[in-house]
Amino acid sequence: MKNTNTVRTEIHYAQGGEYQLPLLTLSKTDEAEPLGKYGRMRLAYLKTQRPVLYNQMLMNGTLWPHLQEVQKAACACLERTMTTLLETALRQTKRTHSSSGWSI
Repeated sequence: MKNTNTVRTEIHYAQGGEYQLPLLTLSKTDEAEPLGKYGRMRLAYLKTQRPVLYNQMLMNGTLWPHLQEVQKAACACLERTMTTLLETALRQTKRTHSSSGWSI
């Protein structure tokens, strides 16, 4: 994981009563590709179970790329699993039908 202790040298503040509040902005992200099921599930997990990590990733600008990576990895794993299950089911079907005299 990258070093997340980057220092921002230029922080602007706004006066809020007695306090000065930092005016923080997030970097632009490439949101052209929407998140799928697994990216949204990871986002919900980070928000509820790992709020500190969620906030660090949000502030560093690494949240969106991470969610896209999780989505792609989960889809690839699902595709491999479904392919394996399909091949196994076809083998079993052929074996069952060949022993009973049926042809496919």
